[in-house]
Amino acid sequence: MRIVDCYSETSDIGPDIVIVETENSGFTLLMSRSGDPYDHMKVYFDDEEILEGSRSKEILNTLSSVKNDLTGEALNIYNGILAAIEKSI
Repeated sequence: MRIVDCYSETSDIGPDIVIVETENSGFTLLMSRSGDPYDHMKVYFDDEEILEGSRSKEILNTLSSVKNDLTGEALNIYNGILAAIEKSI
């Protein structure tokens, strides 16, 4: 497994995005940064499922084993998404 890309869609209100490649396929994580208090800092799996509870723990364990050569802003985005997932467990 490896991280294919990690970026922000726009600098102000767009989501932060992490794309992970696995042996069979892959998945995308999106973290909303909108001003909506309900949506702020929520992490979405493949743009559909809000990560919460045991599912968050499963994805967090997966991300912990992913090859990570990120630096700079990409690393900050990745760490922000990890922190948001940890809070949703």
